[in-house]
Amino acid sequence: MMRGGQLLAEDAPGHLMQTYNMDTLEAVFLRLSEYSDSCLDSDQDTRLSIQMNSETPCTGSLEASGAAAEHTEDRSGNTADVVVPARDQRRAKKKPCIRGFSCANIMAMVWKNLVTRKRKILFLLFEFMLPSLEIILFCLAIGRAPTGLNVDVVDEDKGFLGSIYLSKVFCDCVSTQGHIVLNKGVNSTSKALENVQAGRSWGYLHFTEAFSADFVTRSQEPYSASNATITNASVHIRLDMSNQQIDLVIQEDIAAAYQCFIERLLAEYGPFLHPNNESINPFAVSSPIEIGTPIYGELHPRFTDFVAPGIIIAVAFGMSIGLTALSVIIERKQGLLDRTRAAGVSYLEILTALALTQLCVLMVQIVLMLIIAVEGFEVKTKGSVALLFVLVILQGMVGMSYGLLLSAVCEDEMSAIVVAMGSIFPTLLLSGILWPLEGMPVWLRYISYCLPNTYAALALRDIMGKGRYCVDHKWSKQRDIFRLNQLISRWGSGWQIMTCVASTSEASVWKSDIDVDFSGRRDGL
Repeated sequence: MMRGGQLLAEDAPGHLMQTYNMDTLEAVFLRLSEYSDSCLDSDQDTRLSIQMNSETPCTGSLEASGAAAEHTEDRSGNTADVVVPARDQRRAKKKPCIRGFSCANIMAMVWKNLVTRKRKILFLLFEFMLPSLEIILFCLAIGRAPTGLNVDVVDEDKGFLGSIYLSKVFCDCVSTQGHIVLNKGVNSTSKALENVQAGRSWGYLHFTEAFSADFVTRSQEPYSASNATITNASVHIRLDMSNQQIDLVIQEDIAAAYQCFIERLLAEYGPFLHPNNESINPFAVSSPIEIGTPIYGELHPRFTDFVAPGIIIAVAFGMSIGLTALSVIIERKQGLLDRTRAAGVSYLEILTALALTQLCVLMVQIVLMLIIAVEGFEVKTKGSVALLFVLVILQGMVGMSYGLLLSAVCEDEMSAIVVAMGSIFPTLLLSGILWPLEGMPVWLRYISYCLPNTYAALALRDIMGKGRYCVDHKWSKQRDIFRLNQLISRWGSGWQIMTCVASTSEASVWKSDIDVDFSGRRDGL
């Protein structure tokens, strides 16, 4: 028997009527409710502890046998002693560790949430694997250099001395780069242009009839070569530049192929190119710009290594928002929150239990995600993996706090999804995850620095790429860590406070008939 969130009695129906000497359960409940109202003023937060005595109905010492009696009347007017079982008295003695905050209630709620998820084992596995699946798709689809790029070759070169075809040497150097596939069966530039317009190729290379001969002439007489000689000795390239990434890969391959072409040409045909038929050192014509060993990072960086830290932060943040909000909204629509409130659990206990449950799920998600990213796809990580784990956990807790806030202000799943998506995408675009912050207008950077993911993404990128944390060279390492922790704690604490306010306000969607004051107005079993 419960009333207003307080447990009045718990036993078999027949034993209850026999114990309290009443004819019906309604009479037992009515009698206990009356004494509950009389004892409510003295102690509202403890469960009902009644020593039914005609002189002192709410006070008195318990007998050694563990039961208390009261001289009362039943419906027929007969007097009888009503005994409160010792089990109910022991339960009544248990008080919350903090007013409105019971550790036992929280642990019971956490266990209830875990059991609820366990019953939906497929959804639980999906919840565990969804962030990992997103990381797998990211590593497979984003950041890899495009390959199989078709480029036509219009080769009209007639060679030099009848046997030396420098155009073929150049094409061999292009093919060794590994990204471009050369189609040498095109006879004219008009046909090559038609292939590009039809989408069959990304561009074409054109070698004139005098390419080899004029290239040798240009090399032997660099100061007196005519404009026509220089033009004929050049490789004419036209590309489809509508796709920037593919265009950059083709240009990089052709530039690297030209350096390879010069070195191979001097090694094989050096005497033909020197005015005095002498050999030429291939390094003499190499680029005068030398890029040394990188201070941080790799000499040939991957775009994946740049984006991966931000994607990990975004996935942990976004998944925590969506899964937390939807879990709470579904429980509310199923009536679980109403039943929980009827059992006397406060909003603070409900929020704490939800946060702890989601934290357990979040830890499993992040462990799987980091293992797949670092070990499975070899994303470069030079810093501490433990520090990465802690940072991603903190960011996931920020998202979880925001998800709880959405569950307190959104009435259904659709509203929560719309608000969540409307919040995640601007954060994703403005946090420096997909593109450096230096590419933004200055005024927009100040907005970006205030978002919850910006410093977390920068910190994770520095830990993984540099092995240490240093967001801004103007600040010391300790100052940066303090600023990051301060920003994360402010966002998380702010959303948690707003969640508590929103969930306990009169306009909250968490409110129901369970929260009505039953005293003197509503009774029910």
